[in-house]
Amino acid sequence: MWSMPVTRAWSAAWTPTAAGPMPARWALIAVVAACAVLAVCFLTEPKPAEPALPEGLSLSEYEGDILCGGRMILPMVYEDMGSAPDYWRSSGVIADFNAAQCLRWEGEQIAEVLIYSNHMQIYNLGPVAGLSAPAYLTRNTYDLCTAAEAVGGEVPVSAYWCVYIAEPGASTGMLVSLEASRFSAEDTVRLAQSLSR
Repeated sequence: MWSMPVTRAWSAAWTPTAAGPMPARWALIAVVAACAVLAVCFLTEPKPAEPALPEGLSLSEYEGDILCGGRMILPMVYEDMGSAPDYWRSSGVIADFNAAQCLRWEGEQIAEVLIYSNHMQIYNLGPVAGLSAPAYLTRNTYDLCTAAEAVGGEVPVSAYWCVYIAEPGASTGMLVSLEASRFSAEDTVRLAQSLSR
């Protein structure tokens, strides 16, 4: 049977001396302690708030192509008529958006939402209080198809109450919206408050 000889240097590293335990033992203890601290940090990290969705609504799986990534609120409300993105037909969205490009600030408050997109109208309504970050309410409408796809020449639109939430100087923020014919601006603000970071 083969056995490895114990050298004097190796055994000395693990043997206490008159001055106390050797540095190798403390290094091992430090590594184990650091691993334990990291595990506790990751296991106790607070989970993001679950949205307080109005009754009858649910969330889709995460989709990277909803603005800067997010989830649709289901069920779908509007019929698929052509080239409009699915989230323009849903009950709403909870998604990240590009705050650096889309918001105009006055001091620490959002002064205006500046999104210019083909087939979209945005109506700036004003700041929203009661959230942990600055927020702003808009009413957005979206063309559900192009003029060429329209039946009878009239382009149908979807409409949403939208709350844009962001910290001053942040590159991204959070958009919370609900479909405007079934929900109120107040419903949308309550939903945003339930998610406020």
